[in-house]
Amino acid sequence: MTKRSEKRDYGVQLVEEGADTFKVKVNVEVQLASELAIAAIEKNGGVVMTAFYDPRSLEILCKPIAFFLRGQPIPKRMLTSKTLVPYYTDARNCGYLEDPAEFPEARLELAKKYGYILPDITKDELFKMPST
Repeated sequence: MTKRSEKRDYGVQLVEEGADTFKVKVNVEVQLASELAIAAIEKNGGVVMTAFYDPRSLEILCKPIAFFLRGQPIPKRMLTSKTLVPYYTDARNCGYLEDPAEFPEARLELAKKYGYILPDITKDELFKMPST
């Protein structure tokens, strides 16, 4: 995972570096994720959710202790720009605005493309679909 909080236009990205050796089950929310990075997470029974972070929310995400020490309420995240709506509504990108009914099919297509058996996360007690 790459964190570029100083470059506010990138946010927190899930990159494919190390995808071939990744062996951990995690549920993670990031701003952007490559297809191979998503496959590496899902192959191990994890879940990726991509979501928009405005500059203030990104700063809080990257430096949570400093923010909480100020004793301020957590602000709501701003809405994504119109140009990013197609990315976040596409189930193939695990977008937070996706149609939940398209989620299982997108996961299955990705598993077929990369040649792995998709774990059944619905039977996993630790699995909880991330929600916004």
